[in-house]
Amino acid sequence: MMQPRPPFRSPMLRRPLPPPSWQQSQPAVPSEIPLHKLDSVFARIALWLTAATFFLPKINLLEIEGSRAGVRIDDFLLLGSAICLGMAAMAGGAQLWRTKIVRWFFIFVGLTLPGWLFGQLNPLFSLRLVEYSVFLFVAYWVATRREVVTILLSYSGVNLVMALLQYAGVVGGYTVLGYAEEFEGRVVGLTNGPWELALVSVLLMSFFLHQRAVAVTVGRGAAIVGGFGLLIFLGGSRTPLAIWLLVSAIYVADLLSRGMGLSKKIFWPCALCFMALAMWGIVESDTYLGARTREFLNRDNLAYLWNALSRIHTGPVSYSISQDDALLSAYGMDASMSQRLHILKILVSSYVNGGPIVWIGGVGFGAFGPSTDLGWVRLLVETGALGAACYVVWLVRCTRVAKTVGVMVLCLALNMSTLDAFLSYKAMSVFLFVLGLFAAERDAMDQKAVIANARH
Repeated sequence: MMQPRPPFRSPMLRRPLPPPSWQQSQPAVPSEIPLHKLDSVFARIALWLTAATFFLPKINLLEIEGSRAGVRIDDFLLLGSAICLGMAAMAGGAQLWRTKIVRWFFIFVGLTLPGWLFGQLNPLFSLRLVEYSVFLFVAYWVATRREVVTILLSYSGVNLVMALLQYAGVVGGYTVLGYAEEFEGRVVGLTNGPWELALVSVLLMSFFLHQRAVAVTVGRGAAIVGGFGLLIFLGGSRTPLAIWLLVSAIYVADLLSRGMGLSKKIFWPCALCFMALAMWGIVESDTYLGARTREFLNRDNLAYLWNALSRIHTGPVSYSISQDDALLSAYGMDASMSQRLHILKILVSSYVNGGPIVWIGGVGFGAFGPSTDLGWVRLLVETGALGAACYVVWLVRCTRVAKTVGVMVLCLALNMSTLDAFLSYKAMSVFLFVLGLFAAERDAMDQKAVIANARH
């Protein structure tokens, strides 16, 4: 049987036909975004070394002269985690330095370096920031959503148990001054101080209320708000308490508006009513936190605060912070507020009298020691307008990653009004761990969208 002749084609048209569409190569896709996590042995070791640091107290193994913060066991664990992550990245072909969310963070770290390169300041403050970034890299390249939730949920549970045992006087805890067997109404849990316990609790509550891995039912939401509220209550810190009330009020008002079909116009009135009732109950309670809040809100103390703020003036530059002078001036007043006002005068004086170089670049990162309890003012004075602006840009970029991260950024920014939250080891480790997780999920979704568009 004769085969049919193929259709005639002119010699001028005899060019190779293009392959079918399913054989055509797809456009190149950016490789810096991980579609799949690193899953080697080294990657798993990096994850669990990092997870272990959440549960370890801050115990100095090597003392550093002139500083309360020395070299600790968690420093060695994070160094080992960074080495293992680097080896896993080399084996998996991942390019760690292309993690986009950390670029502005490391620009800020770079702006803190001249202070100890040229000003003979303690380099540990800048190195701590680099150390904190290990949590972000590990969560971004290794940890899954389930693993992050499990680690942080376990940490929260152990923290609550330790805080209750410390409150009952069964066990002690480690603070910046070493091991303490007794606590005067304010426990520390697994953190470095009662203020850090409260700050970490606010961040963790924001994460568990807004992350969507598990649907937050009414009962589960009440357990989250109540459990972390108890930790903040035991910590006795007033600024995290106010932020806890704000986050809880927004959650309760949103729950009422969605569950009862109420109008959005009464959202904020419901939130404000919840905050007022909760604050009234705390102020009237016969507890340590209630007594501290009443001391702050009394009429004489508020008048003293107004007069002190109106009399802040410039004077000689001094980098020493004398807590004794602040406490002596606080006779009959709130000691914590008086101490902050004393430090505020020193910070303002140093910045105003520093000249253009200080206004732009700051007096040097770490110039005022481990704590000032005025995070935003300290950030401006030590790193200048340039460093503070860079840090704000990084926080704004973090809010775009996910709603959960945005809520945590709000909590962090509000706490920086009265706390050095950006230098808190436990708080920053929790925040960067969550940030790395959500940044990886967002970037993976973006890359899948790029691949889908390229195929069509």
